[in-house]
Amino acid sequence: MNLKKDLLTLTSSNPDLGDAKEEINIIYNGDDISIGFNAKYIIDILQVIKKDNIIFNLKDNISPGRINPENDENHLCVIMPMRL
Repeated sequence: MNLKKDLLTLTSSNPDLGDAKEEINIIYNGDDISIGFNAKYIIDILQVIKKDNIIFNLKDNISPGRINPENDENHLCVIMPMRL
């Protein structure tokens, strides 16, 4: 994941399946950051959340990320980053 002002760039690489890249417009005003997560874990979290919008809180590229549905602080998921 690469975050820049209002833009998320997702990249994935799999030796068996190839590479993929997607750019998504988001609401983000923080510093530029590059951070890696296991895509399977993020997919697992998003399959449980039934809301259209999520909040993904990041501090830096070595700290855990926090994911929760927008306007729902009772549902909280924590995900650890991988080294890039």
